[in-house]
Amino acid sequence: MAEKTTEKVCGNCEQGIATAYCNDCKEFVCDKCQAGHKTFRALKTHCITSLLSQDQENLTNSNCPIHPKQAITLFCETCKILICDECDTDHQNHKYATIQEVFSKDRFEIVKVLKPVKETVSKAD
Repeated sequence: MAEKTTEKVCGNCEQGIATAYCNDCKEFVCDKCQAGHKTFRALKTHCITSLLSQDQENLTNSNCPIHPKQAITLFCETCKILICDECDTDHQNHKYATIQEVFSKDRFEIVKVLKPVKETVSKAD
């Protein structure tokens, strides 16, 4: 019986494994597509949140682009975007969770999926 994985595929190239989320594009992105965000002038201002970050505090230190005085504290699982407590009113009937809950769950899954990839790369070197 095959093991079911919850890995997220890059919403841009649809080939790589997502390692970050672009709040402006509202897409999960792989390392390659995330690098493109740093290269293209129109994408440089996009807010990218790493899914692999060891520092969960960085996630909660970001302010909402819609309500700049509010800290981002939630992830709307329906819309796949980070939101603040004020945005919560716009997402009342949506499924959402705290950033820490989503971070812990998704980080574990991504690290698990990346382990065989890292082993293969290290063997190739």
